[in-house]
Amino acid sequence: MSNNATSHLTHQRKQLIEDANSLLRLMASDVQCQKLGIDWSGRLSEITTHITETGTYSHTASELEFGARLAWRNSNRCIGRHMW
Repeated sequence: MSNNATSHLTHQRKQLIEDANSLLRLMASDVQCQKLGIDWSGRLSEITTHITETGTYSHTASELEFGARLAWRNSNRCIGRHMW
């Protein structure tokens, strides 16, 4: 693999880790997610390890649920989005 291709993969993995970190920060600030008792730094460590080794990671059920709620909240079709 060329040096440029390796650099591109490294950049993609760093970006994916940053995106995952952003999601976890949003979740950690959400009142409903705070009740889950998740070790956020531990979860980020798991994600980072998995991305470093494989280039990807899988969301947990709570991450998927939060993402769906967030997408709906940010949708123009969500009547109650201003109350969130």
